[in-house]
Amino acid sequence: MKKIFSFILAVLLCISLISCTLNKSAEPSNKKENTEEQKLPDKEEKEEEQKEENTEKEEFSDYTPLLYKVTDDDGSIIWLFGSIHLGREDMIPLPDYVMDAYDSADALAVECNILEMENDLSSQIEFLKPLLYDDGTKIYDHISEELYESSVEILEENGSYNAFFDYYKPILWQTLIESFAYERSGLCSDYGIDMNLLNFADESGKEILEIESIEFQYGMLTGFSDELQILLLEEIVDQYGDEESHASLLSLVEAWCEGNVEGILSSEESDLSDMSAEEIAMYEEYNKAMLVDRNINMADFAQTALENDNEVFICVGAAHVVGDGGMADLLEKSGYTIEIIQG
Repeated sequence: MKKIFSFILAVLLCISLISCTLNKSAEPSNKKENTEEQKLPDKEEKEEEQKEENTEKEEFSDYTPLLYKVTDDDGSIIWLFGSIHLGREDMIPLPDYVMDAYDSADALAVECNILEMENDLSSQIEFLKPLLYDDGTKIYDHISEELYESSVEILEENGSYNAFFDYYKPILWQTLIESFAYERSGLCSDYGIDMNLLNFADESGKEILEIESIEFQYGMLTGFSDELQILLLEEIVDQYGDEESHASLLSLVEAWCEGNVEGILSSEESDLSDMSAEEIAMYEEYNKAMLVDRNINMADFAQTALENDNEVFICVGAAHVVGDGGMADLLEKSGYTIEIIQG
């Protein structure tokens, strides 16, 4: 199931919240400390680092992520903006044409309003309870010794392993390791597109609408079979240190910045050639829950907004918007006019 961790970056918003919750809920027991004396960079090194940083910012200062304008026969408008849920500092601010559409909208609609939960640790932990084993077992009773040790090693490497995590099911381990994989690639939830638009809306008083909810996304994770959870954990452990996987992730980010539909869609493709029939069935279970069913619900939400003449700026994971069966495709097939706005 290749490319799974670049794919999920574009489809599930609650990942960053889950990772923060796990890190806050218990003090790390194996936080590594660097005892080596740190060498301060000299003036030339600082200038070179600044030059490289400026070059990177120049490369991405002008970018054209996809924005769709959707209209009906009566002239009602909504906007579809496919996001990635983690980003880099140079991806903010968004281009003027995106912010102009956002400003014109009456409301911002997102998958779930994580701002409401961000500082409510007790509620976050409450949502995680269904992902705890309730039969007295621990994760190492359900997965191989090799997988357990590899997973612990990654968490320890990032200063985040705690024995309490052993009570959690594989999907929580997968999510946490995945967040560290994103960090290794230079991505951060602070620069996630959804998070920044949510902050803008919160500060300006713009109405925020939820298409799903945090409860829904957590519930979807708890609904995955034990076998699927283990398969997902195996995949992320294998991909964590794999340069090809990280290159694929960065390619997705670049494709998003350029508004490259084919590049975004490639993150959804998975190599099933070396998978058993049972594993393929699990992949289909995952894809249906994460993408197919949710796309239909999101398109229904958009259609209701149009019918009510409510100009809404809809910001959801990019994989929900583009391609066959994506929101833009579903709405066009329902008779709405779709126009790409890009720079």
